[in-house]
Amino acid sequence: MEAWYAKSGSMGQGLIIEEETGRNVAVAYDESDADLLAAAPELLVQSKKMLEGVREIMRLCQQHDPATGYYKHPSPYEILEIVNARVLTIEAPGAIRKAEGEE
Repeated sequence: MEAWYAKSGSMGQGLIIEEETGRNVAVAYDESDADLLAAAPELLVQSKKMLEGVREIMRLCQQHDPATGYYKHPSPYEILEIVNARVLTIEAPGAIRKAEGEE
């Protein structure tokens, strides 16, 4: 994952810099937007992880039982396992703090 950080530029602008290379990735015309832009790669990764967990829960909910003709309903335990394995491992709070300029 690319890691970016925000840096003050001139005339109230914010620069978004790639940590590894020091490359200027973007310019925020309003410096207050720079933290959100700098957090974009991390927010994308965490959003994909969240979506993956939700899709797994949806797959469980859509399992059809041919013997009964009904859909199987996952137990709360099965859903909790997915939440613990997928959703709770998401580091979204850190990405959100970064986007809000708190990190």
